[in-house]
Amino acid sequence: MTEPPEVITKVEEVYILPPASTLIPCAFPFSHPPLTHSESEMIERDLTWLTALSKCAKQVDDAAKWVQDKQTYK
Repeated sequence: MTEPPEVITKVEEVYILPPASTLIPCAFPFSHPPLTHSESEMIERDLTWLTALSKCAKQVDDAAKWVQDKQTYK
């Protein structure tokens, strides 16, 4: 004879969060507009923003990849 099916009496939710490094808010390199507008200062400021925004974009990409990887294993 076959055994009767197991009856589930309790459901437990398990939350799986992405790595903390992908949940940290992005830091802005400057909190105020520049005091002067020389070309060399603008280039330095633009490169600083580019670096900061690239790091922020990588966090978003890493989080999206993490979600995609988790959905693959469902």
